[in-house]
Amino acid sequence: MRPSALRRGLLSALAPRDVATTARAGTWLTLSAAVFVIVMVVGIPGYAVGRARWFTLAMMLGPLGVGLAGWRIPARVPPWVWSVLPFYSVWAIVGSGVATRDATVGNQIFLVWPVLYGAYLLRPPVAWATYAAVAIGDLILIVEVRPPGALANAAAVLTTLAVMTRVLITARDAVDHSLLTLSDQALRDPLTGLANRRAFDGALQRGLALSVRSGSPACLLAVDLDQLKDINDRHGHAAGDLALTAVAKGMRSALRTEDRIARLGGDEFAALLVTCPPSDAAALAERVRRAIASMADPSGRPLSVSIGVACYPDDAASAEELLTAADRALYDAKRSGRDCVRAYAA
Repeated sequence: MRPSALRRGLLSALAPRDVATTARAGTWLTLSAAVFVIVMVVGIPGYAVGRARWFTLAMMLGPLGVGLAGWRIPARVPPWVWSVLPFYSVWAIVGSGVATRDATVGNQIFLVWPVLYGAYLLRPPVAWATYAAVAIGDLILIVEVRPPGALANAAAVLTTLAVMTRVLITARDAVDHSLLTLSDQALRDPLTGLANRRAFDGALQRGLALSVRSGSPACLLAVDLDQLKDINDRHGHAAGDLALTAVAKGMRSALRTEDRIARLGGDEFAALLVTCPPSDAAALAERVRRAIASMADPSGRPLSVSIGVACYPDDAASAEELLTAADRALYDAKRSGRDCVRAYAA
């Protein structure tokens, strides 16, 4: 693997689950830790004396600088900094403990901070690496200071932190899964499984931006199921729902995998045909019409759709204009007797 690829892979592995949230938490953690330690060293006589005093204060310069940067210029702090932060915290906590000869459970409890931070905010491999750093650091602290009951205290602390790491990783995975499910539901039509209007609006903006960059046209199909009200009145809304799902199935089968299909609401559907010239768009629209015409409603009558076609940049200069142009072409198709395809004509 080339050095550049290795570097990108390492930075990707170190990237937090959510950079913005991790940056806020890291900023709070570093500033709080710096203030706490400075108050302890300066305000409590005998907590750290001599070299230990200056060493402990020096250990806080790094976190204090990162915290101030996260507070004042967060956009300029590289994301990997927030993933490396707990490892520095372990070193600072252990180093200060060795310097002050303090390996009590009260001092070891500070190791909960990097564990909490890593387990909830960082990716699981980095979280477990943080725990491993904590375990190694705690053992180093105990070996250097040799307090009474050291091994029993270390076993209790490290077992608790291991369980905490596992529980928090599991909880965060569950939260991420729930958010992903909710996000998908918010962008998907529950009846047909197609993208909804909100998702399609975003896809349309991205598709036109791609068209601008590549210099290739993009076309929009506005599709309406004909006579949906009649189907609902004669056979009930369940039959109308079946007709709508049939339209979705027909559009999926007739269009390309790269095309973006959506149900905008009611009997209205749309498809964004990326990197598609107008002649190909007309042919694809006709394929959609024929695919749906091969299906039938509950009474056995063939289903039909009216389709309007508009293309960017020939027919419109923006997403809003493209939607308007496709709608006008759709109305032309309806006025022409439905079950047909019409291209936009200025």
